[in-house]
Amino acid sequence: MFQEYGIAYDEVTFIPSKEGKYSFEGVELYPKKDIEILDVSTMEGNQLVINKVNAAIQGTNSMDRILAKDSTINVSANEKCVLNIELINNNKNELFTYTSNPVILIKYKMDGKEYIANINIIASTIITSSELYAKYVDGLDVGMYYETFYKAYQ
Repeated sequence: MFQEYGIAYDEVTFIPSKEGKYSFEGVELYPKKDIEILDVSTMEGNQLVINKVNAAIQGTNSMDRILAKDSTINVSANEKCVLNIELINNNKNELFTYTSNPVILIKYKMDGKEYIANINIIASTIITSSELYAKYVDGLDVGMYYETFYKAYQ
């Protein structure tokens, strides 16, 4: 994926979270040349934004690292780097049932030039046919069920 550009696609189903946090795990990078990951973000306008990025590098210098602001991660040629990305939904009205199409942008440097790889995701919370029926036929607020459920177990 990381040669001069990269485009990937994945479909992810999230379990509803009272904090609005969702994990997108296992973004695997196999660079053919040394790269420096400069930033991981979402395209402007998405309701899901990056909360945390953990990089697990497997190779000569195996390590786990969290990509912090103003820091970078170096990945040597032919090493495997797995990114685990935690997204957060800042739209409090849509914490339990929604669908979003975030585009995750991975900015990196290779051979002195900067590139951006993008991963297009279809992300949605789990909605069963019974929940859809309750919401659209019976007019019930399905999100309130989850909110009550999570409050009971705090």
